[in-house]
Amino acid sequence: MKTKSMPLACLSILFLAFSNLTAQEGKISGYMFGDYFYEFSHPDPAIDTMNRNGFQFRRIYFTYDRELSESFAVRFRLEINSPNFGRNDQLVPYVKHAYLSWKNLIPEGKLYFGLSNTPTFLLSDEIWGYRSVEKTIMDLRGIASSADFGVALEGKFTSSGVLNYHLLLANGAGTRGETDANKRLYLSVPIKMQKAYFVVPYVDYESGNDGRGKNLLALFAGMQKPNFHGGLEVFQKINNEALPNNADRTEFGLSIFGAVKTSEKIKLLGRFDIFDPNTDLDDDGNTFIIAGLDFAPEKNVNLIPNIKIESYQQDGRNSNTVGALTLFFRF
Repeated sequence: MKTKSMPLACLSILFLAFSNLTAQEGKISGYMFGDYFYEFSHPDPAIDTMNRNGFQFRRIYFTYDRELSESFAVRFRLEINSPNFGRNDQLVPYVKHAYLSWKNLIPEGKLYFGLSNTPTFLLSDEIWGYRSVEKTIMDLRGIASSADFGVALEGKFTSSGVLNYHLLLANGAGTRGETDANKRLYLSVPIKMQKAYFVVPYVDYESGNDGRGKNLLALFAGMQKPNFHGGLEVFQKINNEALPNNADRTEFGLSIFGAVKTSEKIKLLGRFDIFDPNTDLDDDGNTFIIAGLDFAPEKNVNLIPNIKIESYQQDGRNSNTVGALTLFFRF
């Protein structure tokens, strides 16, 4: 067997093994989304002439959850993504989540050990609801990973569930292995009102060698109702002594998004982002616009035609415009 085929063979064995489990032993779930895309314009002239287009799976999740007892549970999740355009690679799975959870270790709290969700954009991603179309702004710009390896504590400050917390001490390497002695501390304090309105103050700090740590502050405010969901997210990340002259580099981002239900099976969605990778420079920022229509022929199937336009502040640089017909389905 060829070496590059091993991950897919392992995945097939896992699938066959899990498929023999009864419902009492655990739960198998997942989702897939992919699309046909066409790139209408690209800022790099050499790439622009390629007329890039194709079919792709941008995410496949295969998840196994099992309750071990009233207090303990485990999750194992694999993720698979199509390679970028121009790379002749196979779809290769990797571990996205793998953790043990301990419920009620403290009142109204849960402890996680392993590779689990970070709190950075967990709620904003849920309210946006269209990861199938695009990542939320901090995920898209690489400000933080959606998962990290460490120890997390999540729960409620009050039994009403209005004031909550999610604290994580982790490697800071995402789903990859640790490479240094530095660690990242994440903290969000979600405020949930009337089960429809949300405000999430967020902060994290990652230590670095020679004082080159990183500080991230963010705030999300949103709402989720039967006929509308949307929100506003803003962040500032300071990378200490990250520039050649040992000056700090500050990143800034703002995202406004929403989706409105126009009929039983149709929603209109839109988003507008501003991102500046270095606030001390005048011509390195960009804006990002998403518009789309979500048609749901069945409960767990969504067909979403959409267009994404990224425009650049730099003079003479063309926009990057991509149209897609996205299919999202759950199982």
